[in-house]
Amino acid sequence: MFQNWLVSLLALVFLVCAAPACKKTAPEEGADAVESAENKKSKKKKRKKKGKSKKSKKGKSKKTTAKDKPAEEKGQKPAKAVKSAAHDATNDKSERLERKVLDGDPAGRPPARPERAERTPAGQRERPVPRNIKPPPVQVPVTKYLSVADLSQRLPDKGWVSYGPIQGIARAEHYNSVIYRRPSTPAFVSLQVWDFGAYAQALEKWNELLATSPNSNAVKDMFTKLAFFSYRNQVISLTFVEPDHAMVLSLSCHSQTCDDNSLYELAKTAYVRAH
Repeated sequence: MFQNWLVSLLALVFLVCAAPACKKTAPEEGADAVESAENKKSKKKKRKKKGKSKKSKKGKSKKTTAKDKPAEEKGQKPAKAVKSAAHDATNDKSERLERKVLDGDPAGRPPARPERAERTPAGQRERPVPRNIKPPPVQVPVTKYLSVADLSQRLPDKGWVSYGPIQGIARAEHYNSVIYRRPSTPAFVSLQVWDFGAYAQALEKWNELLATSPNSNAVKDMFTKLAFFSYRNQVISLTFVEPDHAMVLSLSCHSQTCDDNSLYELAKTAYVRAH
């Protein structure tokens, strides 16, 4: 009996000691299960977040690639071409403005029309008025003093032709010349005329020619008081002064064309025309 009671007491003690341990272990096992479940949930969330981040990165990459595509593939003009077209348009406008400024109006208006000519009576055409035009210098009408008709009348040879002024001597306001020739022959007759406004100028020019002409020889008792002969090779000359109009005339002739008498007659004709 005592043994049975002891066994039952030990069994009871064992049960009493084992019960708290079971209670302690059971909650610990439940906590471990809860912690494992939470870990699983956090892992799933992290996986979802990673998936979303990957998808977002892929979407962004797709969007950026779509934006980075050249405008030509989308059927649109590239930005550079648009900028260049705008730049060309501005350049065209600036060039037009420059042309308008050069034409005389910076605002772009057309240049002013030239002033109209002076009005004339009915039935007559309007003539433009010259402005700021200087008149040409007055030239001495040298052919007035000696013409082809005079040569044909005073000289035996015919067929004289005017060759214009003497080459190498430029015409001026107070000077002019003319030379006559017979084509295909050495024959010629020339006349030089200086027309001054004062007799002192004419006298000074005559003295200058007397000093510079070769083989010059002053003569008196002629149609004028101031005259001289000169010659060089086959050319003879007679230079004289017309005092009333302050003119100096010099007539030259080839020796085969005229002699002293014919040279005197031609010079006298020119003097009468000038006088």
